[in-house]
Amino acid sequence: MQNLFQHPQEDVKFAASICMGNVTIGKSDFFLGRVFELVRTSPEAQKYLFLNTIREIIIADSHCLQEYILDLNELLISHTTSDSQQIRNIVAEILGRLLADFPDDMFDVVDGSLKSGQNLQVATTARAVKFAGSKLKNVITLKLLTEDLYSLN
Repeated sequence: MQNLFQHPQEDVKFAASICMGNVTIGKSDFFLGRVFELVRTSPEAQKYLFLNTIREIIIADSHCLQEYILDLNELLISHTTSDSQQIRNIVAEILGRLLADFPDDMFDVVDGSLKSGQNLQVATTARAVKFAGSKLKNVITLKLLTEDLYSLN
């Protein structure tokens, strides 16, 4: 399967990242650490694919990530300042999906990231809050994060 991530056609590489996400759900305790490591160590051109794998996991079954949320937060926050807009966009979507699914686990991370003072990190996290806004069922969390966004002006 690793050869598929080297394929010349982008559609094949993208499909491989989706498949990897679905395989990971089946045995998350075995595969998640490996997916996280691929995100950390891959060249910029491939990071997006492995981040997409994480997004696919969240879409299909976010609850398999519950016990890995701290590691995942660290990994995602480290990519909020990436030079690649594509990577920052998918990180924002992933953070937003996680915020919607795990508001109690994600609030402090998102709140801290909004207050970090690093422009790219703040912008990426603001997009995450925007993404989560329509899906977030916890109104208090959304209100507090919205207040943080207003204070950025």
